[in-house]
Formats: sequence, structure tokens, C-alpha cells
Amino acid sequence: MVKNAALNYAKRKLRERKAYQRAFKENARQEETGEEQLVKKETRQEVLEALNKLPENLRVVLILKEYSEMNYKEIGRTLGINEGNVKVRVFRARERLTALLQKSTGSNGITGGTYADAGASVTENKGGAE
Repeated sequence: MVKNAALNYAKRKLRERKAYQRAFKENARQEETGEEQLVKKETRQEVLEALNKLPENLRVVLILKEYSEMNYKEIGRTLGINEGNVKVRVFRARERLTALLQKSTGSNGITGGTYADAGASVTENKGGAE
């Protein structure tokens, strides 16, 4: 009987500790600083401008793949082209977009994954695929 009471006490304390940890994590959400918000806004704008410079056939395929999260087969069906052609266009669009972004920022590569964060706003600003 004493053994069971001790085990129950230990289990209860463990559950309480986990509950406090969960509550603490929920309250510890970090707010973005003004600087982080500004950087994200500027990055979104750069990505949108570079995306708009792509030829329409590459831009549409890239928007469908990256921002609408369609697979190659779905994109091919939607645009009336074969899956292989979709893959080629996505590859070329990514290459050109990377080159345009590097040219606009004057860097040799994208660092920190910043441009990936900007993707969500592209469809909002663009209104989706054309």
C-alpha cells in the first residue's frame, strides 16, 4: 500500500512538472522585433520583384510548385504540358530566380533561408497563378 502511494505521488509530480513546462513554453512565445518585420517585408518585396521578372511560362510553373504546393503531375495537367517539361521549367525558374536575387542583393548566395520565408506573401500579392 505504501509502495503504491509513493508510485502514485511520483507519477502525479511528473504530470504536474510536464504541465508547468507546457504552460511555460506557451507563454514564452517570441514576438518579432521591428527590425525582423522590416527585413521580412523587404525580402518579400525583393522576391516578388524578381519573380515578376521571370518569363510567364517559368513564373507560373514556379508559383504552382512552390506556393500552391502542387506536384509535377498536377501542374502538368493544369497547364496541359507533360511532367518532364514541368520539371525542366521549375528547375530553370529556380535557377533564374536565384540569379536575379543574387544580382539584386549583390551576394554570391542566399543565406539564412530568408527568401524561403518570403514565399507566402507572393501568392497574396500576386493573386495566385495567372
